[in-house]
Amino acid sequence: PLRLTQDAQRDYNPAWSPDGRWIAFLRGDPESVASEVRLIAPLGGPERRIASIKVGEVITLPVLLSWCPDSTCLVVTDSQGAGNPDALFALSLATGEKRQLTRPDPPIAGDSQPAVSPDGRFLVFRRNISGGLTGNLQALSLGQDLTPIGQPTQLTPPALDANHPVWTPDSKAVVFAARERLWRLAV
Repeated sequence: PLRLTQDAQRDYNPAWSPDGRWIAFLRGDPESVASEVRLIAPLGGPERRIASIKVGEVITLPVLLSWCPDSTCLVVTDSQGAGNPDALFALSLATGEKRQLTRPDPPIAGDSQPAVSPDGRFLVFRRNISGGLTGNLQALSLGQDLTPIGQPTQLTPPALDANHPVWTPDSKAVVFAARERLWRLAV
């Protein structure tokens, strides 16, 4: 094993870039709702801070990062501001600029666990409901540069409480966890 980071704060939820050049991860105090999005090369070296994110206290599941297929951006959960549910944003690695992708309104608790399809045509994510204790998977069509097209479509019923969506390499299906099992869903 090769230790990549040395900071005293907690580093968590690493995600490899599709081109294999970077590992994105979050760094933050476990007692805080704020974290930094950072990059590091797979063999270590200097870290690069991309942006800060703030996740509301209602999101009880882990904050996950999803890479854009061309490795130029990440999709992250971030705050829409006080009193609003958390949303998903495309985060540019070049500029640190955030562009909002989803716009949940109360009573939705927030959007989390993004997964961009390998072909870049869809974003699947968890929409948290019932105070964040249950949720369903939603799909959002994407255009060029991860531009949202239309509104999200619900893929799973709330009773299933789906989590952790991951695309198959051919972009035709999503594998997710629910009820202590793995499920596969054609999209």
